[in-house]
This record gives sequence, C-alpha cells and structure tokens, in this order.
Amino acid sequence: LTHLNLSCNKIPKIPDLSPFFDLKVLNLSNNKIKKISGLTELYHLQALSLSDNRIFKTQNLHYLFRLKSLNLSYNKIKTIEGLDDIETLKIFNLSFNSITKVAGLSVLCSIEKLDLKGNFINSLSDLPASNYLINVNLSRNRITGTAALSDLHGVRILNLSNNNLLKFDNISNLTELEQLDISFNLAIGLNDISMLVKLHTLK
Repeated sequence: LTHLNLSCNKIPKIPDLSPFFDLKVLNLSNNKIKKISGLTELYHLQALSLSDNRIFKTQNLHYLFRLKSLNLSYNKIKTIEGLDDIETLKIFNLSFNSITKVAGLSVLCSIEKLDLKGNFINSLSDLPASNYLINVNLSRNRITGTAALSDLHGVRILNLSNNNLLKFDNISNLTELEQLDISFNLAIGLNDISMLVKLHTLK
C-alpha cells in the first residue's frame, strides 16, 4: 500500500500506521487531530496532508526524510518549528493558521513553493534561503514592509495582496520576479519596480 486516504473521518488522533511502512502519500485532512504523532515508521512518505484539523504545533516530522509535500493549512498553528531534518521538502502549505512571525523556515533548503496566506504575520525575519524557492504567497497577513524579501533571488511569483504595506522597496534583487500582486494594501511606493526586468504581471 503506497496511498492512503483517511480524510473526513472525525479522527481525533493519528492511528498506528507502522504496518504501512511503504506509504508514499497520506491524507489525514478534515479530521479532529490535535497533535502530529505516529509517523515515525513512514520513512518513504513523500506527501502528507493534515489540513483542516486542530493542530497547534509543527512537531515529530524529523523522521520523514523523503517528504516533498506538506499541507498543514487550516489548523491552529502559532509557531513554526521542528523542520530541521526535512531537507527534501519542496511544497509547504501553512495557510490559514495563527502564525504571527515567520521563523524556523530558513532550514528548508529545497523548498520551491511556500504558502503562508491568511495568517497574522507581521515579521518576515527568517524566510527560507533556498535557491529553488520560486512561488511565495504571503497574502492576507499584516505585513508592513518588504526589506526581508531582498534575499529571495529566485522567486518568480510573489503574492503580497491584502496586507498593510506602506511602501514596496528593497526588492531590486528579485531579478527573476515575473508575477507580483500587491493589491489591497495601504499607500505603496513603487520605486524599485523598474529594476524588475522580467516582471510581466503586476496587480
């Protein structure tokens, strides 16, 4: 068995899945799970969805050495932590949680797509340093400045809509940027936009 879907079952706790050690895809979304646990034997797991649960903390993920996609959207997570050993992660969805500060993500050296939409983020101090990161969604947060984005050299798609941005600067290093959404913000200065030579879509 390589694919298992246990979504929409009102499961309160992740069951013992050790007999299914060959699992590659596991869907536990839309349950009542409060804690990430019981995954220690799933060494081959590549995609895990725990969206729409009651999880408060990112933990017990360091056994998942081959994990490429992780969906923790629509939970109650406040702090990002415990990701140090997931070097293979490429897609990470943390949208619609209760995160106030971006921290603990700089260790994700292979990340390509990061979704932090719909949180309460006002600080961007620890974004991933991955050279592969091309798609970042930070919409519907409380971000006021863009200085912390200056190191995202490879990003092609960036969504900053519905924030509290007063100005948009320090982004001349984002030379690969192709799509940018800064709609529904406060007054924004676009001083550095002319430096983005690959930009073809601006909202």
